[in-house]
Amino acid sequence: MKRLLVLDVVGLTPSLLGEDTPNLLRVAREGLQAQLGPVLPAVTCTAQSTMLTGLLYCPQSSSA
Repeated sequence: MKRLLVLDVVGLTPSLLGEDTPNLLRVAREGLQAQLGPVLPAVTCTAQSTMLTGLLYCPQSSSA
């Protein structure tokens, strides 16, 4: 079984990786990194749930 590590660091961009973040920089260089495209509303919970499920938030389909 292959292992998967997903790091969801709010506000972290590739330009912030460097000597102050050596472990994150090593993980980014040795592994795979990808950017999460914007989702609306632009709040952490919406972005995280979209990343984990692959489904976009759609308030019209909410049953609340």
